[in-house]
Amino acid sequence: MATEFLGQPVYAPLNSSLDEIRLLRLLPGSDEDRLRCTLSIVSLDDRPHYEALSYVWGDDLEDTFPISLGGHTVQIRRNLHSALRGIRYLDCERILWIDALCIDQENVEERHSKLTSKLK
Repeated sequence: MATEFLGQPVYAPLNSSLDEIRLLRLLPGSDEDRLRCTLSIVSLDDRPHYEALSYVWGDDLEDTFPISLGGHTVQIRRNLHSALRGIRYLDCERILWIDALCIDQENVEERHSKLTSKLK
């Protein structure tokens, strides 16, 4: 998954001492609309409301579809793309935690942190 666009990173750093995580805002849209999302950083100490989405990663790394993530185009697997299309609301955003998008997959330390392990 691409993590930079015009020199701007997709993922802002998290502060582990504040128990921060990223949440994905799945913006509303119809079936024909491209998936659009944003990321926000929140502290678990604030008890944010969100839904967790888990899915099978799949074997085919090339079977991807583009989405807009905070103005960046990133590629996600077909099964996640289908799931997001299926749960997207027409008229309001949906707040989600999805490991593949809320964790910077290129940051080994973040992928293996104790905090992200608690969320899975």
